[in-house]
Amino acid sequence: MGCAAKPIGPPKDPPSKKDGVDVVLAVKSFDLGEKKVNSEPLYKSYGFDLDGYCSCPNDFTCKGADPNTSRYCDGPDGRDNAGGALITTFASVLDDFGSENINKSSLDGSSTVVFQVRQYNGEANDDQVEVAWMIGQDLNGNGGVPVWDGKDVWDVQKAGFLNDGASPLTPKFADPN
Repeated sequence: MGCAAKPIGPPKDPPSKKDGVDVVLAVKSFDLGEKKVNSEPLYKSYGFDLDGYCSCPNDFTCKGADPNTSRYCDGPDGRDNAGGALITTFASVLDDFGSENINKSSLDGSSTVVFQVRQYNGEANDDQVEVAWMIGQDLNGNGGVPVWDGKDVWDVQKAGFLNDGASPLTPKFADPN
C-alpha cells in the first residue's frame, strides 16, 4: 500500500467570530469501525494524518511498549487512529460493546450520546467552541421511541454533570476549546 502523508494544517482563512449559537445533537447511529473489509478494520480509513508520517510498511514511527515487536501502522494516506484500535479491542472482548448494540439502544430510545455545542459561529471553521457530551436516556421520560425529527427530548444522566444535574448544569465531559 502506498502512502502519501497529508497532515492537517490550519485553515487558509481564519474564521471570523460572530455571535455564537448553541446546538444540541442526539446521535442516531455510530460506526466505530470495528468491522472489517478485505481483512482490514474500517477504523483505519477514518481520521486524519496528524503527524505527517506514513508508518509502515517501511517506516515504523509509531512504536509500542516493545519497539521490536509492537508496530502500529497508519491507515491509508498516513491516517492516525489509535482510538479506533482501542475501540476494536473493546468490541472484541465485550459482548455488549460495538456499533450494532449502541445503535440499537439509540433507535429504541433507551440511550444515546448527546452533544452540546456552544458559541458555534456557523462557519466551516470555528476555533473557539465549547463541546460537551452526555449520555441521553429514557426518551421523552416514558420510554418512547425516537422520531428523529429534531423534537425528541432525551433525559440526560445526572452522573454526566459536575453538580449532579443541579441548576445551572455544568457538564463533566466538556472542552471549552
